[in-house]
Amino acid sequence: SKLAKAKKLIAELNKQLDVRERQASLEGQVNGLIPVEEVTESTEASITNRIDDYFGPKTDTGSSSADESVADNDR
Repeated sequence: SKLAKAKKLIAELNKQLDVRERQASLEGQVNGLIPVEEVTESTEASITNRIDDYFGPKTDTGSSSADESVADNDR
């Protein structure tokens, strides 16, 4: 009968869900949680240090004219 087929289908779906749930728990995936990395350096000083490391330290020659040109562009 149709009722027996529906019950069998529900039982099969529940079994598949149980198997997938077990697989996820074995792989370290917990439902509802999102893995988040810890932030090691988030201070402004560390960011500026990283920029200086990449581009080189800020030099005093011509820095005021560069600052003025940036300020002029913002207007």
